[in-house]
Amino acid sequence: MERIMKRAVVLLCAAVLGCSPAGNKQAAELYRVKWYGILDNPAAIAEDMKIVSKYAEDKIGVGIDFAVAPEGGINSLIQIGEPMDLLHTSGGEYLRWAELGALWDMTEAVKTVTPALWKSMPEVVWSGGTYKGKITAIPIYKDIARTEFILWDKGYIDKYNLQDAIQDQSLDGYEKIFKTIKDGEGARFYPASVSRGKTFSQPDAPLWDSGAQDIPGVEFRWDDPQLKFVFNLDGLVPVETIRRVNAWHKAGYFAPDQATNSNAVRPAVLEYGSGWKGAAPIWAGWNNNEYGIYPVERADGPLIYTNTVRGAMTSIGVNSKHQEEALKIMELLGTDPLFRDMICYGIEGKHFTYVKRPSGQQGGVVRQNPDTPWPLAAWNSGAWFVDTAGGPINVLSAMDSDPDRYAQIAEQNARARVSPAMGFTLDASPVAAEVNAVRAVWEKYRYDVWGGSYDDPQKIHDQIGGEMNAAGMGRILDEANRQMAAWRAENNK
Repeated sequence: MERIMKRAVVLLCAAVLGCSPAGNKQAAELYRVKWYGILDNPAAIAEDMKIVSKYAEDKIGVGIDFAVAPEGGINSLIQIGEPMDLLHTSGGEYLRWAELGALWDMTEAVKTVTPALWKSMPEVVWSGGTYKGKITAIPIYKDIARTEFILWDKGYIDKYNLQDAIQDQSLDGYEKIFKTIKDGEGARFYPASVSRGKTFSQPDAPLWDSGAQDIPGVEFRWDDPQLKFVFNLDGLVPVETIRRVNAWHKAGYFAPDQATNSNAVRPAVLEYGSGWKGAAPIWAGWNNNEYGIYPVERADGPLIYTNTVRGAMTSIGVNSKHQEEALKIMELLGTDPLFRDMICYGIEGKHFTYVKRPSGQQGGVVRQNPDTPWPLAAWNSGAWFVDTAGGPINVLSAMDSDPDRYAQIAEQNARARVSPAMGFTLDASPVAAEVNAVRAVWEKYRYDVWGGSYDDPQKIHDQIGGEMNAAGMGRILDEANRQMAAWRAENNK
């Protein structure tokens, strides 16, 4: 069943107290810093936020309150030039707002006004919040490396003794597992089930980069010293892989209606997840895997792209009248574990208890109270790590149910390979018409391609390539390479 989560965009109002020669001001002289985030029901924790507010006020003169944003959310406020302060952003949303000039350039201020915030994250993280050479967002320092796992249903893998087989990530390896389970479960069981909303992922894709855009086939290879964008049609429609998928379709490994069905079959024998190994119980819950899953890290390992850092960020509005104060809120959030825990877990003694209290900037261990859940999410509300002289440590306390989370994530971040074009963002606006046309071509074919519906993969490969070229692929590549050449010259790459 398709699950739809309704979330209200909320506005967090931070009351910033000025300082007079006497050391304080009257309450009437308070002003408000606006912080837009995501919550289900802000009114439910209004009283609790007064406690959080008092802690921040005592530390840096900032108190936090909530109000619901108007219909249309942040986009509507950007359109009317609302003087927003802190606002949650990510991915394509961030690009749109940056291209509109709606985000403040904090490149210098973050270093001078909030030096502890600047030092709390490595350069590779800050590059994710950079657009056209300007820092316009504060990335959340968390699992910044894309580490993908192949998720096998533990019940079926154990039933057919395939624990060793799942380590083979080749197409032959997949086929062996699918065939074994299909033969055992019968004709109406589909071990390789996919849906219109989920394509079948390649197990051995080379390292390509889209330049922080999602234009089908427009990519450059990491190992190309020129970082030249090319039409990667073979990566988009790999003939041999599609031929194998077509054979699986005929063998009954896919459900007959997989190309049009909007709901994936659950539980699925095979799924994919991006995160850390300890997230296995979370993935199993999402996929209804009753007996759990076996997470197998993909062979290409952790990878850091500009887009992997942009999964969750906070920006400051260009029209804000309190930009420096907004930065100070983020500095406190990224360096103070007690404040960070309040924002993530709620009020100690009500929403959680400390199994181990934080020490200095090192987060502790918490046990959440299931009877009083806290609605703010960890992934979008502040840093998980802070850089120290001894290396990154978790500023956000771990949950006792997943105490190894941060050690696993820090290890993945540390061994990740990093894109040679971190911070580069392809501006697609000069070729917007061509980009839309190319995307339309791919949307017309993609689900049938990856669902194994085509008997002649080479023919459909060439057909898609021809239509994309006719839609303006050449002009897109020319523009992308012009921008890349300018970026490389500016950054001595």
